[in-house]
Amino acid sequence: MHDLYCDTMARVASWLDSLNTAGADLTVELAHGSLKTLIEEQTTFDRVTVVTRAAQAAYHRAGWFLDIDERELRNGLVRFPPSMTTPDLYDRLRAYREPTRAATVALYLAGATPEQIRSVTVDDLAQWHHNPDHTIAGQPVPTAAAPFLRAALYMRAFDGANPGAPAFPGDRRRVVLDLRQAAADLDLNMGDAKLHETSTIGSRRVPTTIVKLEYMA
Repeated sequence: MHDLYCDTMARVASWLDSLNTAGADLTVELAHGSLKTLIEEQTTFDRVTVVTRAAQAAYHRAGWFLDIDERELRNGLVRFPPSMTTPDLYDRLRAYREPTRAATVALYLAGATPEQIRSVTVDDLAQWHHNPDHTIAGQPVPTAAAPFLRAALYMRAFDGANPGAPAFPGDRRRVVLDLRQAAADLDLNMGDAKLHETSTIGSRRVPTTIVKLEYMA
């Protein structure tokens, strides 16, 4: 925690110095953006507290009072999962006999968005199967996720699907419905907010209203 605090404080201080050198005005929007970046990197509430305190100290040294509504911040973050996925979450997918849903959720846990998952083709899975370094839906495939994607590929091959066919067939809502169902069936911590097409599992809610900025004369 000490190292995280010191590193964060130095990082924010350097960023503030660069703004000053460039003659750019520090705005609430920029302050919110800097804080959001720090918060989205953390996996626990304790670490969020550390980086917000460090940021406030760096702002204070630069002559700014950065006020953060911690209650509102916590209320937003509690609805979302940590930005890192642990291997044991993939183990829960073994409860599904049908590989499509398991593979869909595995990709989401790996960091893909619903939109990216929907665009995966049979050929994408085949390319990855022949070369494990090949990404799927823009994401490297974690070892723990591999069995589910391989099962989905075998099932589509058995179905006789063309290489350009969707790896996970179904209507447009299927991906999001599968994710919501898995959250309920398997008690997966994937957040209870609305699933957006372009949002990943690690997306955090950091409301703009939590930040107030005041220059100290």
